[in-house]
Amino acid sequence: MTWMLLLEGMVTLLLVATIGFCWRLNGRLGELRDARAEMGKLIGELDRATSRAAAAIADLKTTSEGIGAALEDKMGAARVLADDLQLMVESGNRLADRLDDGIGSARRATPQGSAQPAELRTEAERDLARVLRRVK
Repeated sequence: MTWMLLLEGMVTLLLVATIGFCWRLNGRLGELRDARAEMGKLIGELDRATSRAAAAIADLKTTSEGIGAALEDKMGAARVLADDLQLMVESGNRLADRLDDGIGSARRATPQGSAQPAELRTEAERDLARVLRRVK
């Protein structure tokens, strides 16, 4: 009988330990359920933020393509204007060289005391001749 009593005492102790363990397990499972609900909220917020980011990236891509096209148009117009300007500068340089040659030959043909060559009739020609004289 003592063996039975001892055995029943051990079973009782093990049952008390099992009840304590189950109580702790139930508390931790409750914490896990609460954390699961919070995790679901966080995942929902992350999904919404990801959707907003994807929409913003699509808008940014559309805007950058529009700006790129406008910039390309402006660059094409600028290239045309640069080419026109280069032609004008080259023409102006050729004209200045011809005027310089004409002024040089007019100086050689006229006496030193004469201030203006007879060829320079317009005000623009006289101004250009003054500038060219200053450069020399």
